Amino acid sequence: MSEVRALRALLRSRPMWAVLAVVFIALLAVGSVHGSITTSQQRIANLEDVLKCPSCADASLAQSETVSANELKATIVVWVHQGLSDQTIETRFVTTYGQGELLRPTGSAIWVVPVVVVALGIAGLIYFFLRRRPSEGTVSKEDEERVLLLLRRRSDSRLDRVDHDS
Repeated sequence: MSEVRALRALLRSRPMWAVLAVVFIALLAVGSVHGSITTSQQRIANLEDVLKCPSCADASLAQSETVSANELKATIVVWVHQGLSDQTIETRFVTTYGQGELLRPTGSAIWVVPVVVVALGIAGLIYFFLRRRPSEGTVSKEDEERVLLLLRRRSDSRLDRVDHDS
């Protein structure tokens, strides 16, 4: 039973929530960092994943086996072996087929959405915990009545003991 009380006290403590928030933010930061793709095969696989098959409805080159997709896959292999950067290959692809054929969003505006969502979540948690915590010295009427009832019972039981002892 004391373990349960200790756990409840720990979960109600502000330092614990602060530690959890720091750990959560650290995990998000670590998870958002991508290692660089070094081998040609990894680069080719990545490009095939982010470039859309022009003759398919919603499939990447990696998912498609159409003639046009296979030709583009071969072209990507040639470009990678020629030493072109991923950015250059993506730019050539977008220039030929249009921005809609790039499956990975471009621009920095797309990263604003997760930042805003996280900020709103943190603000909501802060609001919830600050609003939930009553200010010091305030007691609800129910709690006050409970305490008075318990004190009366305690004093009544003491008086009964005194009467029996005399």
